[in-house]
Amino acid sequence: MKKGLLASLSIIFLFGSTDPAGAVQFTQSITHNIVSSGQNIDFTFTGFQGYPASDMTVEFWVTGDLDSSIEYARINVDENDYDFGNWLNDNNSDDIIDDAYGDIGNQCGSELYGSATIPKSELINLIRDGTLIVHWDFSGSVHVLCAQNYAKTTITYNYTYTIPTLSQWGFIIFVLLLAIAAVVMMKKRRNA
Repeated sequence: MKKGLLASLSIIFLFGSTDPAGAVQFTQSITHNIVSSGQNIDFTFTGFQGYPASDMTVEFWVTGDLDSSIEYARINVDENDYDFGNWLNDNNSDDIIDDAYGDIGNQCGSELYGSATIPKSELINLIRDGTLIVHWDFSGSVHVLCAQNYAKTTITYNYTYTIPTLSQWGFIIFVLLLAIAAVVMMKKRRNA
C-alpha cells in the first residue's frame, strides 16, 4: 500500500507540470489627437493582471506631418526605462520599431504602422508598479497640418496567475505524507 502511494506521488511530482490557469491575453489601446507642433503625448496603461507569460508587443499608428528626416517621434517607456528610438526619421538604425516603410513617413497620407517587442524579462520590471507609460515625443518640425493628426498605441501580452502547478501540488502532498508518516512512527515507538 505504502509503495503504491509513494509511486503515485512520485509520478505526479516528476511528470506533472501543467499550469491549470493557462495564459490569458491582455490588450489595451489608447488614441490621442496631435493638437500642437512638437507635442509630447503620454499613453498611460493600467489594469495589469497576473504575471507576464510572454513578451509584450507594442503597436504604433500615426497620421500627420511626418514626411522628412526632421519630422519623427521619439518613443520610450516610463521616461527612458525602455527606449524604442526615433521612428519615421528616414533612419532604420536608430530605432527598434519594425515597419514596412523603411522608417520613412508621409505628410497627411495613409496611416503609418509599426511594432516593437518588450522582452518578458524587461516587462516584469516595467509593469511592477501597475502602470506603463509609452511616451511619444514628436520633433518640433511635426506640425498640425492634416485633416487627421493622431497617434495610437496598443499593447498586448499574455499573463498567468500564480497558482501551484500539478507538480508543486504533488510535492506539497508528498511532504505532508512524509510528515504524517513521521508522526505515526514516533507514536508507535512511544507505545512500544
